Amino acid sequence: MVPVDIKNGPQYSIEFSANLTIPEITLSTETIDFDRVCVNTRKTIKIRLENKQDVPCEWNFHSKSEASVPTAATTGTSSRKQEEVEKFHVWPHSGVLVPGQRQTVDVMFIPSADKLYTQKLAFKCNQNPKLFILNVTGQGINYTVEMVPFSDKPKKDQAKEDAPPRKARG
Repeated sequence: MVPVDIKNGPQYSIEFSANLTIPEITLSTETIDFDRVCVNTRKTIKIRLENKQDVPCEWNFHSKSEASVPTAATTGTSSRKQEEVEKFHVWPHSGVLVPGQRQTVDVMFIPSADKLYTQKLAFKCNQNPKLFILNVTGQGINYTVEMVPFSDKPKKDQAKEDAPPRKARG
């Protein structure tokens, strides 16, 4: 209530009310498992971002959350570059969603070694301090090719030829 005095007139009280809406996005999933992906190849999975609020939302791929970035304390090495651990990528990196709008986003996994990768990808909306986390995992796989000699003859025939000749009884 705000009192309003009118000079040589009545006094009024004005009540103000407001609906404060903070921009926010909803992710179609909170977890993606890329399963097994051949080393140095790319697998893409699509997710959907949606603005269920009454105000526009300007979003961007913020980066990974702090918990997923290896540090010298957790890896034992301080020379590890951030690019070496970034095996998950997002495209597009940003966008604007009007109320009720949806947008498809590609999440890509490109493993560089035969190992399990796990990260937390973070999306952020302007004017909202909250991070929207997408947990991603994927297993890099190195396939090996084994060369086996080719034989024209089936194994049964091969065994007969390799056996010593039988003696005739007479």
